[in-house]
Amino acid sequence: MRQKLISTKMKIVLLILLLLSITLYASGCIVLVQSGYKISDYSAEIKNLTHYDLEQYLDYNHFNFNFNSSSLSSSHEINDNINGIEMNFTAQDINVVSDSGKDLIVEIKSNHTINEALPITENNNKLTISTNYDTPKSASILIRIPESYNKGGIKIITSSGNIQVSNLYLQSLNTSTASGDTYISNINSDYLNVSSSSGEINFSEIKNNLESKITSTSGDISGYGNLGILAGNSTSGSLDIKISDSLKDTSLSSTSGDITLSFPKDTGYKIDYNTLSGEYLGSDSLSSGDESSKITLQTLSGDIYTR
Repeated sequence: MRQKLISTKMKIVLLILLLLSITLYASGCIVLVQSGYKISDYSAEIKNLTHYDLEQYLDYNHFNFNFNSSSLSSSHEINDNINGIEMNFTAQDINVVSDSGKDLIVEIKSNHTINEALPITENNNKLTISTNYDTPKSASILIRIPESYNKGGIKIITSSGNIQVSNLYLQSLNTSTASGDTYISNINSDYLNVSSSSGEINFSEIKNNLESKITSTSGDISGYGNLGILAGNSTSGSLDIKISDSLKDTSLSSTSGDITLSFPKDTGYKIDYNTLSGEYLGSDSLSSGDESSKITLQTLSGDIYTR
């Protein structure tokens, strides 16, 4: 008598597992349909999905596997009386850009649920934009500033998010972040104040007419442009700054980082430097012409370069 390959009991177990699998699959499909899921909404994105994008979709830190993104926007008319815009955020990444429209537009996007758009309030000719207590920390915020807003100032404060500002004509720009990086490009202003506790500061194509102050506790500072009267400081980071064509009084200091300053030599200047354990590696003389621009360079253990 031939022995059965699969016993009756095993067949029953396999049948139960099959029915259970079908039930779970059907339940999952029902949930996806009810949540508005469409594979067509994601097929184009999946083709170009990078490792960084995957980390944004899969929140590994909180084990929140959420493939649905949401976004909201708000706007406010910028009239001639508005002379200041202040932004207060927590951990979100911020991108501030110029826009050809007449309204200030705030767009927030996140892979987590956004309950409401960021409020824009007006008081004493100033606009304030702030995150709410339930604003997702992983959200990204895009703020569009009308080109017509060119006589006022912008102040941006965030605890740990990155800050990016570009293509603006302003009276003043003031940014501050605790642990995020700061990127500033193509800014025309009178006053520039940029500070970061542990993040890097990078800038390019700056046209600042009067005064600039750039400070980082442990991050590097690098960039180029015309910065007016410049004060730059980093405790443990390095400074690498290039003055394009308008040299004014400049003071740079670092505790343990190197200092590199490049500037046009066809102007009057005088260099005073001080380093405890580093070296001065300047390529030119310490003074030139009428010595109208005073340059002060100080570091404890880093080297100093002038070019």
